[in-house]
This record gives sequence, structure tokens and C-alpha cells, in this order.
Amino acid sequence: MARVISVESERFPIAGSFTISRGSKTEAEVITVT
Repeated sequence: MARVISVESERFPIAGSFTISRGSKTEAEVITVT
């Protein structure tokens, strides 16, 4: 039986930006594995 893995990456802009210790973020990246 073969297994198939699918990986998708999506980026969503954030209204404005927020700052954490590693820098400012202007988008969120979501990785979906099915």
C-alpha cells in the first residue's frame, strides 16, 4: 500500500504588522500537510 503526502504553503497578509523579538511580521505563513 503506497502512502501519499501532500504539502501546501499559503501566505496571508496581516493588517498592519506586529513585532516580536526576532523582527516584525507582515504576513502569516500556513503549512498544510495531508
